[in-house]
Amino acid sequence: MSEKQDFTIPNGLGIRIVDGYACQVIRQQRGAWKEIGRKYELPLTKEDLQFSKSGIPASVIAVALRVYELNNPGSSLRRQLTTARVLTAAS
Repeated sequence: MSEKQDFTIPNGLGIRIVDGYACQVIRQQRGAWKEIGRKYELPLTKEDLQFSKSGIPASVIAVALRVYELNNPGSSLRRQLTTARVLTAAS
């Protein structure tokens, strides 16, 4: 069974981290959180999360992260998405 950690905001948008190895944008639909769009392997790159000078995002995950951070200043989500997981013998 996979371990899921959801980072959501009241407008029904969020990001789900699965087993610390992948993430995906989620949207609340009919009272349930559904995964939408493609799944991204972690860690994400700067290119995955950047916006152009004209404000166009590189990806849907970039938009979801920006909206989450606006609603949760000081969140560690960006660090979690861009930091490689360290494997241990117990992992």
